[in-house]
Amino acid sequence: MSSDASTPLRSAMPRKKRFFDPVGSDDYVRGRVFCVECGASLRGKLVTDRCECGHTVTDSVYGDFLMYQEQRDLRRLNSALGLLQYTGITILALIALGVISAVSSAANAEDALASIFEMAFTLAILTPLPATLGITLVTRKRSLAYYRARYGDARFLAIVTGAAAILLVMVVLIRDPYRKALANTLLIAFTGTPSLIFLMGFSRLMRHMPHRALANIAFGLFVVTCVLTAVCWGVLLMRPFAADDDNLGGLVLTLQGISIMIGLGVGATTVHMLIKARRSVAAFAR
Repeated sequence: MSSDASTPLRSAMPRKKRFFDPVGSDDYVRGRVFCVECGASLRGKLVTDRCECGHTVTDSVYGDFLMYQEQRDLRRLNSALGLLQYTGITILALIALGVISAVSSAANAEDALASIFEMAFTLAILTPLPATLGITLVTRKRSLAYYRARYGDARFLAIVTGAAAILLVMVVLIRDPYRKALANTLLIAFTGTPSLIFLMGFSRLMRHMPHRALANIAFGLFVVTCVLTAVCWGVLLMRPFAADDDNLGGLVLTLQGISIMIGLGVGATTVHMLIKARRSVAAFAR
């Protein structure tokens, strides 16, 4: 049994089992599903139909394999992966130069380790920029119209506003040393969250290529980045007290060394993953 490439069969979709399937047994959309291209409601449409904008319903419900995507979308994805690839290489090169500078100017190994950590963490603060680009250009399949339709309602905006107000009150009212701990926690969240979102989205994207090996690598990087984020958070929380406690100071130095090695491994593996993904997408885009 064959199907037109422009309208893939439901059975060919990378369908994920859900607690509530938005598609009924009669293949009509029954749940609250919006078109990822224009944001229109798809309730009542046949899953093999197309939205009024021409986008497939299956892609909005389950996500089409990349082999079913338009050539222009594949070329755009290829260009975006290239941008991320060269951005990652640039960041790794800056870290390498920083390591060489820190080692050559440090008086001892402890100073070198502390300098490398400071330099690497400073550059890590810049990673939300390429991670956000990756989320926007590579892993995000949904248009702004989709997000307006799904999250633009008053209830969702009220929840977000209330959470932001509570966080602001906490920052104002909390005193030191808890204020500094909260500030470091927010800094870690700002630095790590975009990368985690990108890696999880990239894993889903690779499953839809389909490329299971790259999907597993991306998920593995997600797990390791969670560990790296926790280690860096611990270093920032313990460092103010390390000067008065030799044992704590030794633990902080050890965690700094571990975080540096994990960070370099994550960076190099991510660049390698992007290179392989770009080659795979280029093969589809020909």
